Amino acid sequence: MTKNKRVSDKTRKRIARGIRHREEQWRKLYPEVRGKVVDWIHMFSEEGVLFFSVQFQDGTNFAASHTVEFRQLTCEYSNRKSGDVVVLKEYR
Repeated sequence: MTKNKRVSDKTRKRIARGIRHREEQWRKLYPEVRGKVVDWIHMFSEEGVLFFSVQFQDGTNFAASHTVEFRQLTCEYSNRKSGDVVVLKEYR
């Protein structure tokens, strides 16, 4: 059996800094949804396309669709309060 080496404090700090940096990058990707309260999430697939939709309690919606190979097709942030879909932002 191989004995594991102890990870140094310096290495742990470097790893933690990298994780914090990556999380900040993810937060900047879709800033409109940060801090919102989720009402429900809906996922389904149809004809080789995966759909993912997050409905927030304030009536807005974040939706993305991907091919089975996870190539992004669409990604949008919309308002559905009135019953109609009003696209507020489309991501490319």
